[in-house]
Amino acid sequence: MRLFVFSVLLGCLYICKAQDIVAGALTVKTPAPATGKYVVYTETTITFDLAYTVTEAASPTAVKVYFSDAAGTKKTTPEVTATGANAPGGTEVTADGTYSDLVAKITLDAANCVDYTKLCVNIEISGTDQNLDDNKKCNDYGTNAAEAGTAVCADVAAAHSH
Repeated sequence: MRLFVFSVLLGCLYICKAQDIVAGALTVKTPAPATGKYVVYTETTITFDLAYTVTEAASPTAVKVYFSDAAGTKKTTPEVTATGANAPGGTEVTADGTYSDLVAKITLDAANCVDYTKLCVNIEISGTDQNLDDNKKCNDYGTNAAEAGTAVCADVAAAHSH
């Protein structure tokens, strides 16, 4: 029995390895926050950098992008997977870094447009993450460099009622 428990624990060191990656600064490059607008029913190409901190070696598989309300209870679905030469691909990372020049094509939906206040990203990993809450980073709508641009929700019903 002891040998079995030891074998399970030893095996879990390799299979059940704890991982944790923390999403850091999210820098939206295009559209530029000062002038960028997300318009309902219009696909917008976003280019961004996402810094990360590794607290336990992790194997990130994707960065998902979505719009969210302030509480995080409403968000665009499906989330969009960012692409680019520096996008995560499941390779283990052990040191802090930045995913630079990631690209996502996202469309603002009308149903929740007026509720959304943020552009968010979420780093997905393969395996078990110690803390899923720190995998996401959101920038509020706004025109400052640390923000994400603005949304245009006006006249949504009028534009699609004809």
